[in-house]
Amino acid sequence: MIIRMFEYGFRKGKENADYGGDNIKRLYFPKQKVIFFEENKNIEDSLKLMIVFGDEKEFLYEVDVMKN
Repeated sequence: MIIRMFEYGFRKGKENADYGGDNIKRLYFPKQKVIFFEENKNIEDSLKLMIVFGDEKEFLYEVDVMKN
């Protein structure tokens, strides 16, 4: 699920990408939320994805969860 959320956010971000005054391209990810309708105590409060870049820099991508 979190991979799909990242892919969706990335696609939307590409649609709204622009250059700032410093000539650096910026992607604007939308604020996302996952909705779970079933009741399950094992559902976390957020979904997390650690993105690791080639130079070993890491970025934690996190999406809030709305539970029933």
